[in-house]
Amino acid sequence: RAREIGARIERWALALQAEQPSIGDVRVSGAMAALEFVEQGDPERPDAELTRELVAAGAEAGLILLSCGVRGNVIRLLPPLIIGDALLEEALDTLAQVIASVAGRLRKAG
Repeated sequence: RAREIGARIERWALALQAEQPSIGDVRVSGAMAALEFVEQGDPERPDAELTRELVAAGAEAGLILLSCGVRGNVIRLLPPLIIGDALLEEALDTLAQVIASVAGRLRKAG
């Protein structure tokens, strides 16, 4: 089940990465995934501010997101192995909306 969840998250994250230049590296191990956030697609420019804002906006949208990484620019996803496919899809859709909203707002402000 961990591999199924991880594969689904990886497909979702890679598709979203193609649309969002703020998503740098995508890493998946079993059901655990990490999304690295960077400025303008540059892996040498970590975006800790965006990551903090995503965690806060995610909480408002009902998501529990873990911020991590030595540069504070990674969000870790740790869905429970018993999560149903419909709930996983809902969570990923919500996270995609949060990322689009926050990243768009910060790009306009910057």
